[in-house]
Amino acid sequence: NLSHEFQTPLSAQIASIELLRDHLGNGSDPIAIGLADAQYRGSMRLSQLVDNLLDSVRIESGEMRLRRQPVDLAEVVSEAIELMKPLTDQREQRVVTELSAGAMLVGDSPRLFSVMVNLLANANKFAPDQTSIWVQMEWSPEDVTVWVEDEGPGLSSLGGTEDLFAPFRRSPHEEPSQRGSGLGLAIVHAIVTAHGGEVKVAPPVHRKGARIGIVLPVEASA
Repeated sequence: NLSHEFQTPLSAQIASIELLRDHLGNGSDPIAIGLADAQYRGSMRLSQLVDNLLDSVRIESGEMRLRRQPVDLAEVVSEAIELMKPLTDQREQRVVTELSAGAMLVGDSPRLFSVMVNLLANANKFAPDQTSIWVQMEWSPEDVTVWVEDEGPGLSSLGGTEDLFAPFRRSPHEEPSQRGSGLGLAIVHAIVTAHGGEVKVAPPVHRKGARIGIVLPVEASA
């Protein structure tokens, strides 16, 4: 109930800040522009936390229902990257994409969007400033895999995948300033599994860091 009560004023606040940022544009008041950008980033972080809390309750109660509709996964991934851009820009992180169109999936586009936002938010949080985040899509006749890799400390000190995807489980690498709810990967795992897919953890390909992939069947059953 509390999360629902937060949603309406928070959505109104985000809309107002977006209008303010558009109004300021590239004007001559860098302090006002910087403050508006900071407000926007903070509101987006709070919105993500509220969404995660709501999803967590739905998952725990068994009331998470998935829509069954055509999904352009490349478009979903691109929109998630665009949403996260103010946060990655703040830390001068470069998002390197290798996205390709493929078969249309059947699933829940908003839920898959939440999956990608959570994966990107983790990469943004743990990757140092001025580093790269890689987002890659790999298609096969049976499924599609989306990898998100960063240059952070990696996942070696965590336990197995069960531990990694447990709710409220946080990495021991997290500094007090980085701490979140510990719900992100648990929600990723629950949504992907509900789509008949799986979440993979693999050794980094580019440099050191964490590499997490979601695998979704081309004919996902939601």
